[in-house]
Amino acid sequence: MRPTNLTGLKRILLNLILIAVLGLAAYLVYHHFFTNNANNANTITDKQLQDIQTSAGDKLLAQKKYQQAIDSYISSATSAESNNDFKSAEKILKEATQKIPDSNVPWYLYDNLASAAKQVGDSATEKDSLQKALTKAQASNSGAPTDVVNIYKARLKQLGVNE
Repeated sequence: MRPTNLTGLKRILLNLILIAVLGLAAYLVYHHFFTNNANNANTITDKQLQDIQTSAGDKLLAQKKYQQAIDSYISSATSAESNNDFKSAEKILKEATQKIPDSNVPWYLYDNLASAAKQVGDSATEKDSLQKALTKAQASNSGAPTDVVNIYKARLKQLGVNE
């Protein structure tokens, strides 16, 4: 009877291994099809995020909610910059400065545009943006720190622009 018990033990062991393998396979199939697809269905690309933020800025601009529109445009440009897409960031910010009435464009929007322009090597846009940022930052109600004004002056001097 001993050989029979050993054979039965082998059979039980093989059945346990088969159940474990099938359980693992079922878990992997479930994890692959349900977990990954659920996550991928909610994933948007960086370009889509930029488009959504820019579109939100446009809608806020149409409602004359300039500060919120500016925040959306800067957010969109920041998304582009985080992916080292400085050309897109520059384009977004240039469009923002053209769409928003100049009296509502704060110094820091021009600062962001100057930074993006510097990254792509567009010195003309960088100079123009820094000059506008400096003018806006020097206004008494701008809220810009004195250091910012000094930094703009120094950078413009480096670029060969005299006040």
